[in-house]
Amino acid sequence: MPSMPFGKKKAGKGKEEAGGRKAGGAEATGSAAIAARAAQAASAAQTAPEPSEAEVELGTLRRRVALYRRILERYREMIEKAETKTVTELRTLIVPDDPEVVKLRDEILEAFRPYIYQQHFEAAAHKAYEFVLGEVANEELPVDYWLEPRDIIELRSADEMDKAVLLCSLLRSLECESAKVVVESNGERHVFVGFEVGGRYVLMDPAHKKVVEGVREDVLMRMFGGGRKNVYEFNDKEYDEIVGGEE
Repeated sequence: MPSMPFGKKKAGKGKEEAGGRKAGGAEATGSAAIAARAAQAASAAQTAPEPSEAEVELGTLRRRVALYRRILERYREMIEKAETKTVTELRTLIVPDDPEVVKLRDEILEAFRPYIYQQHFEAAAHKAYEFVLGEVANEELPVDYWLEPRDIIELRSADEMDKAVLLCSLLRSLECESAKVVVESNGERHVFVGFEVGGRYVLMDPAHKKVVEGVREDVLMRMFGGGRKNVYEFNDKEYDEIVGGEE
């Protein structure tokens, strides 16, 4: 009996050929799609605007800020230890004769020529206060680091302690002997600059728009309250501690 030609191979071949033709068609279609997408991407790349010089610079600055912040975080303890001040060192922060302080003082005094302390100091003091309050941005530093008045004038940013140091330096440069930085360090630190003029005591907040005037004891009691307070004041000549609003 003759063997039945199942034709398995032939039939399979036909299927393979059919399948091959189908696969080949799909491959051709896929290649066309890929080519189309590549062409679109190339076209988009050609039409996409190049980053501006400002955007490139901003990106560079952001990377540098992140790098500097990491360095500061690593060496925070070392920096803050080196920046700890003794009483004597606190006094050296007030620099009425610093060239940059004198230059700024002279700019303030342009409206008061010739400058006569008894007549012009109070108005000049308010101009100095307006400069420190409005022209120097409040900026909390990531580490405890003292800026010198010349640094603050150049950078136009500082924390409240450094702003007070600059204001006190300006007032001392304006010949005010009583001008002092006043610091309350109970919990959160609050810093002011106080001075006497015309029989009144004036307390200025260099970081916030606040000025309190009156009898010295009343002003200190109003601002710092009764009881024991860790409050001290200093300028380039002296350092005093204030307890409960009284010397």
